[in-house]
Amino acid sequence: GRAALGCDAGAPVCTYPVTKETRRHPLYGSVRRELVVTATHVLERDPRSAAVVSCRPLGSVHALVRVPGSDTRLRLEYADGRDRTYASPGRDALACSLLDCCLAAGAAEVAVTEGGSDGHRLLPRGEREAA
Repeated sequence: GRAALGCDAGAPVCTYPVTKETRRHPLYGSVRRELVVTATHVLERDPRSAAVVSCRPLGSVHALVRVPGSDTRLRLEYADGRDRTYASPGRDALACSLLDCCLAAGAAEVAVTEGGSDGHRLLPRGEREAA
């Protein structure tokens, strides 16, 4: 269940306070979260209750996008086509920590970009053209 979410993700390597952009909270448009990076996962926690609200393996990270025109916004793009946008005054440190952990976990093809990683993509994220 939800209570066990993230319990097997390992010890935190780093934790960053972030503001998550969300459409689920239309009144506010954003919600406070903690982004926790472990050796194998990226977790999103509610800072008030410390409950894990999202847990994804680092291998599912497709790209880290530094949002143009902002020095605080970072979008995490996942191989399944989903993405999440966060704001943090430590955006670049967060991106570096996340990239280091992705590479250490074997996710060597994580893109770091400004603007977006999809461009004129014909194949789904994470797919390769047959040789």
